[in-house]
Amino acid sequence: MTGNFMLLLPLGFIAPFLFPKWRGLLRIVPRIFLTTLTIEIIQGTSTLFYLSNRIFDMNDLAVNTAGGVVGYVIYLITIFVMKKDKNFVPNYVEKGNLNEHNLYIKS
Repeated sequence: MTGNFMLLLPLGFIAPFLFPKWRGLLRIVPRIFLTTLTIEIIQGTSTLFYLSNRIFDMNDLAVNTAGGVVGYVIYLITIFVMKKDKNFVPNYVEKGNLNEHNLYIKS
């Protein structure tokens, strides 16, 4: 159960940084759900072809989605802290112009 919860937690946290259009609870939850659904469908169909012995489980669907939502909440808390401390990260994050060249921590 913990593994399923942790599986999509990074997606909920990292995706809003990488994809500004995913920001917002009503935007990211369906994407997390569809990602989880895709994983579960792959597990279910791989069992049909004797590639694994995994099954499609509705509980996994709910727990994975909840993990992704918690990841998004952690993202929101992180952004709140970053906005409070103006020296923490440049304004690129707020504008959605984030890439590997302009994300750094000011000292």
